[in-house]
Amino acid sequence: MVSEVVNNGLCIGCGVCAGVCPANNLVMVWNRRGEYNPVDQGRCVDGCSRCLAVCPFYPENPDEDVLANELFADKEKMARTSEAGWWLACFAGAVADDAERVQSASGGLASWTLAELLRRSMVDEVICVESEENPERLFHFGRFDNPYDLKRTRGSAYYPVEFSEMFRYIKTTNKKFAVTGLPCLVKALRLACRTDRSLEQKVPFIIGVTCGQMKSRKYAEYVASLAGVGEPLSNVFFRGKRNDAPASDFHFYCRGTSGKEGTISWTEGVSKIWGERWFSLESCGYCDDVFAETADAVFMDAWLPEYVNDSRGTSLVIIRSPDLLELLQGNGGGRLDVHPIDVGEVIRSQQGVVVNKRRVLSYRLSKRPKTIAGKPLEKRVAPDPSAIGLFARLRTDVLDSIGKATGTWDVNKETARELKSRIAPELKKLQLMDRAIRLMKLPRRTAGKLFRMIRASKG
Repeated sequence: MVSEVVNNGLCIGCGVCAGVCPANNLVMVWNRRGEYNPVDQGRCVDGCSRCLAVCPFYPENPDEDVLANELFADKEKMARTSEAGWWLACFAGAVADDAERVQSASGGLASWTLAELLRRSMVDEVICVESEENPERLFHFGRFDNPYDLKRTRGSAYYPVEFSEMFRYIKTTNKKFAVTGLPCLVKALRLACRTDRSLEQKVPFIIGVTCGQMKSRKYAEYVASLAGVGEPLSNVFFRGKRNDAPASDFHFYCRGTSGKEGTISWTEGVSKIWGERWFSLESCGYCDDVFAETADAVFMDAWLPEYVNDSRGTSLVIIRSPDLLELLQGNGGGRLDVHPIDVGEVIRSQQGVVVNKRRVLSYRLSKRPKTIAGKPLEKRVAPDPSAIGLFARLRTDVLDSIGKATGTWDVNKETARELKSRIAPELKKLQLMDRAIRLMKLPRRTAGKLFRMIRASKG
């Protein structure tokens, strides 16, 4: 039963298990940590186990390598790397319309691609995340058949969403869909297509977004409190842009149910909360898929020196579908400003996430292994206690502790200040370790600076 996944902290809350259930036995509800979990309604069909067959973390299901090989290995001109999976082409760039670009999360390529699929009638509807003014659920998956309406979906949502309702809808119609999602949802949908081949015709395009970690709903509530809005929220926007700041220094906007508004930028403390894994889902620590390796294309921010200072934002994309490649070639008929980029540069743009989902994961599997129904959770990296250095191991332990501790925050009983005070010992450990790491790196940085100065002086 899927409850074994939940009880072991491996549920990602995607909702595909609830959507695939023939008895509608599973219902996705908020748990006390502000995450979605499936809850058994007592109508389970004996011997069914369809919920487990689509779970991205169930140990008996095929991994991303197996699924991706089935999808892409026999396509012409495909190449593969261990970090990014299969790829046909990689691009960097943005939409040519500056107004559209500024309003997008990065360069606007993902939204443009989805809209183009509708404009060319390659799909009937696009399913992606949109916001709603509902304090109980600030974001959900919506359906769109008009390219113009996709403007409502621009921006990133660092907030839980679940797919059960949309999955049930897909099953009951003969329409064709493009679906967007994080790597875990993409894998769950591929597993569902594997068990029901009719879904492959209904969902010809699955579009991925790179992911370092998912956050519970408490992340939005805490950041809102830092922005001065300590009340139930009616609206949140995570990725506002400023003309006077690099693309990486986006700002958070929120509005409470009373109408009170607040903003705070990434560099005003939000990046620290993100990097220290406050409110992160435990299951994210056991994921090894950075680039949505089973998606037809995956989009991401261009976190590279040559792009990050452009306040308008720039997108990177890995294409695995010939049909999607055709859309982007030729700069989309002049509506795009894109150019090919080496896959190694794409990987480098997400290097921190790659390290976390491979080397840090290898250590975590050795230190905190997971078992479901007597079966060990195996990933594409082997457990190795020495996969990272001593300070990195200590730091990982503290970060995991912070994730667990912040997950117990009750906004109705504990203020943001009180939460920070409660986890202050862990934050102090992290501060001391980071200081030690900087000191250890100082000689190497100093030597490197001197070497560059000497080389420059010699012409």
